[in-house]
Amino acid sequence: MSEQNAQVCPICGVKIIPGGQVEDRVIFKVGPVGTRAILYQRVCQYVQKPGCINKNP
Repeated sequence: MSEQNAQVCPICGVKIIPGGQVEDRVIFKVGPVGTRAILYQRVCQYVQKPGCINKNP
């Protein structure tokens, strides 16, 4: 998958690039590239606003 299939979360602004057969990559504004699990641990579990694109831990 390529970056043109990326999603941007309207809540926190991270870019999620689908990984296909491997885990999705999450591009944070600051820091190293992570995964959806790391995104949930750092941001999503605390924000919990409608519109979040990473609802599953």
